[in-house]
Amino acid sequence: MRNLIVFASLALFLNSCEWMQKLRVEHDDPVDDEAEHIRCEGIKYTVTYLGDHDHDLEDFIRQSSILEMRKCNFPPSINSLYRRAVDDMSNHVEALKSKGYFDGQASFDLVEKDGEAYEVNIHLQPGQRYTIGEVKIVYAKASEQQRRHPHKWYKTGLSSGDEVDLDDIKFASHLLEKHMRSNGYPFAEVMEPEGVVDRQRKILDISIEVVPGTYGKFGKTISARVEGVPDGYMVNRAQWSEGDLYDEYLVERTRRRISESGIFSGVKVKPQKKLDDNGNIPVNITAKKGLQRMLSAGARYASSEGGSLKAMWRHVNLTNNADRLETSAQLGQRESDIGVKYQYPDLLAPNLSLETSALLQRENAKAYTSNIIDLKLGVAYQIIPNLTGSVGGLYEAGNSKPRPRDGSKQRLNMFGIPFKLEYDGRNDFLNPTRGSRGEIELTPFFGKVADESHLTRLRVGGAGYLSLDNLEYYVLAVWGRLGRVFADSLRRTPANRRLYAGGGGSVRGYGYQTIGPIGDENKPTGGLSLLEGGVELRAQTSRNAGFAVFVEGGNVNASRKLKFNRKDTLYAGGVGGRFYASGLVVRVDLAVPFKRRKGPTGKKIDAPLQFIASVGQAF
Repeated sequence: MRNLIVFASLALFLNSCEWMQKLRVEHDDPVDDEAEHIRCEGIKYTVTYLGDHDHDLEDFIRQSSILEMRKCNFPPSINSLYRRAVDDMSNHVEALKSKGYFDGQASFDLVEKDGEAYEVNIHLQPGQRYTIGEVKIVYAKASEQQRRHPHKWYKTGLSSGDEVDLDDIKFASHLLEKHMRSNGYPFAEVMEPEGVVDRQRKILDISIEVVPGTYGKFGKTISARVEGVPDGYMVNRAQWSEGDLYDEYLVERTRRRISESGIFSGVKVKPQKKLDDNGNIPVNITAKKGLQRMLSAGARYASSEGGSLKAMWRHVNLTNNADRLETSAQLGQRESDIGVKYQYPDLLAPNLSLETSALLQRENAKAYTSNIIDLKLGVAYQIIPNLTGSVGGLYEAGNSKPRPRDGSKQRLNMFGIPFKLEYDGRNDFLNPTRGSRGEIELTPFFGKVADESHLTRLRVGGAGYLSLDNLEYYVLAVWGRLGRVFADSLRRTPANRRLYAGGGGSVRGYGYQTIGPIGDENKPTGGLSLLEGGVELRAQTSRNAGFAVFVEGGNVNASRKLKFNRKDTLYAGGVGGRFYASGLVVRVDLAVPFKRRKGPTGKKIDAPLQFIASVGQAF
C-alpha cells in the first residue's frame, strides 16, 4: 500500500508558533468594573493535565492555556467555563504541532468537586514526535554557478533525524539568510520554509527557497554630509576596504562604531542595489546629529570592596571635529577619583586618534593606600578592523603605602611608555554571545619608582564566547589573564604597581586583592607574577531574566620568575542572576571560595561568601 503523504505548507504550521500572541477569548463577556466584580464571585476551578507526556511539554502547553491565564478571572457560569475549555483544545493542538506532534490530540472533561468548584481534566495525547527527513534548499533566480555550490550557504543547523521544532526551523531559515548576506549577497532573501508531512514514516521533509540576488564586493563608501562634522569622518569608520567581499557583519559593525561616537542619534548603512562600473556594490551612510552633551551616573557594590557611585559628563564634537571631552568623578569605599579625558580622531590620517587624560586618585585597598596623580598622552591607530594599537607616554607622581602598619611610604615620581595591542571581535560589549577579545600591554617605567630606578609591567589577557544554541540564549564564556612585573624584588616594587587577584573583576569567590601571599595583619602583599582564569555558562531563560554558573581560579606569586604552584592556586565558584532591560544587563553574583585560608595570626582570611552587583556581564 502506498504511503499516505499529506502535503501542507510549513508556513501554516509556523504561524501556529505565534499562538501565544493571538489567543482570543471571543465567547467571554466584555469586562467592565461591575462584571469584574461578578466574575470574582464566579466559578472557581483547577486545571489538571493527564496523559503520557513529559514535564517540559506540559509546561510548554500550559503557556497556551486560556484556562491557566484567566484563572484569577472566574467565569460567571458553567457554560462560560466550558467555552474556555473548548477554546483551549484548539490552542493545545496547535502548540503540539509546533513541537512536531502532528498527530496530537487534546480533550477535556469537567468534574464537579463540590457545589462551587470544578476540576478541568485535560487529556493530552501527543502521539509520536516527528523527526526531520530531507532538508532541501532550492535556489530560485540563481545562476548556474550559484546552483552548483549550494554547500557554501548551507548553515541552517537542521539535520535529518532531529526532532521537529517549528521555531527552530523558522530560525534556521533566518540564519541561512544572514549567512548569505555575510558572504557576498547583500539582497539575499530566504522564503518561508515549506514542509511535507509523511504520516506513515513520521517524518517532515523541509524545503527552503532562496533568492540569492546580486553577488558582489564592496564598492565606494559614500556618506551624506552632516553639519558640524568633518566630511570624511563616517567614511573613515568603515570596517572594510573597497574590493573586499560584501559582509553584512562588517556593515553592522561600522554602524555601531559610528553610533558609539555619541555624535549621532541615528545611523544607517545601506548597500545600493545598482552596481558601479566595476561590478561592485556602493554603500551609503546617513546619520542625524544628536545631543552633544550627556550626563550619566552609575553604581556598583561588592561585599569585599564596598559600594561606589560614579558620575560622568561628556561633550562630543567639542570643536566640530568629532572630538570628545569627558569628565568623571567617583566616590567609593575603596577608590575615589576625579578625571578628565580628551580624544581627537583622524589626527593626521584616518583612524589615527590623539588621546590624553589626567586623573587624581585616592585608593584605600586591602593591600595598600595610595594618592596618585596620573597624566597620559598618546596615539591609537586601528590597524585592521577589530585590531587597535596604541603608544604614548605617562607621568605618575604621589605615594603608595603597603597596608601593614609598619609599612613605609613609597614615593613615586616616574615616567612610563605604555604599548598596547587590543583585539575586540565581540558582537556586543555589555552582553557578548559570540566572538572574542584580547589585549597585550607592556609598560616600562623610569625615574624614582619607590626604591627602584626602573621596572616593567606586562599584562596579557583575553576572553572568548561561544553560543550553544541558535537563539544565543545559552553561551559558554571563558577568560584568562597573565601578568608579570620585571623588578629586582617585591619589596622594592611600589604597592600600587604590584599584581593582585580576587574580587569582582577577577576570581569572584575571593575578596578584592586577597589571592596571593599574605603578610602581617592578614593583609595581601601582592606579587610579581599572576595567572588567573575562569569559565562561565550563561543562560537567558526568559526575555528579561537568566542565570549564570561559573568556576574560576587564580595564583599570585612573589617570585620574579613565572612559576606557579598548583597547591597555591585558589579556586572558587558560584551562581548569579542576570536581568535584561533596554539593552543593558544587570548582574547579581554569589560566589564561594573552595578553600578558606588562615593567616599568620590564625584568623580566617577568606569570607565564606562574596556578593557582587553591577551593570554588564562579568567579562
